[in-house]
Amino acid sequence: MRIPSHTIHRVYDSLIRLTHAWNALAIIGLIVTSQLAEAFEHSDSETAIWQIHVLFGYALTGGLLVRLIWGFVGPATARWSDMWHPRAWASMLRGHLSFPPRLGHDIRASLAFVGVYAVLAVMLGTGLIMAATEFQMGPLAQWLGTSEAMGKLVKEPHEIGFTLVLAFIALHLVALLYHRFVLHTPVDQAMITGKQYLPENHEQLKP
Repeated sequence: MRIPSHTIHRVYDSLIRLTHAWNALAIIGLIVTSQLAEAFEHSDSETAIWQIHVLFGYALTGGLLVRLIWGFVGPATARWSDMWHPRAWASMLRGHLSFPPRLGHDIRASLAFVGVYAVLAVMLGTGLIMAATEFQMGPLAQWLGTSEAMGKLVKEPHEIGFTLVLAFIALHLVALLYHRFVLHTPVDQAMITGKQYLPENHEQLKP
């Protein structure tokens, strides 16, 4: 599909798109299994569901590690520098919310992406501790064993992180719909096809 007065550019490489899909599916799996485990609490299935939840956590850990490394050695639009705009974010605090289109990650969205990566890192750390203390699974099990105190200590941060991730997903979907149906500049396909739509005068709008 070609949008009038827009040009199409290949921006995101295959690995970053594959990693994005992998991490998204792992997060969906984590959400579904956590809700199923709550629904089947105190049943024979609860422990098995939580163990599957832990496996999805391992999958997400692997995907985020790949993304972390690719952010240092990958192409320009995969680099962390493409998502790091502290001066622009500071200007947002002063009410400047409009930025010109650019190749790669949107400046405003980048702040949310960096934030959610930080939240996911905390969730994975606390999740590894909970997996060790509650199910004796994972690399920390031999050190933490059945330490209930440690498990209780990280449970609340883990649950807060879960709420923040749900909020990010909702915001992300609303932003995609806004771009497609209000701004008429679809961005939802960029992580599928690797192609990005920009105004025809994008050469003047590069950072």
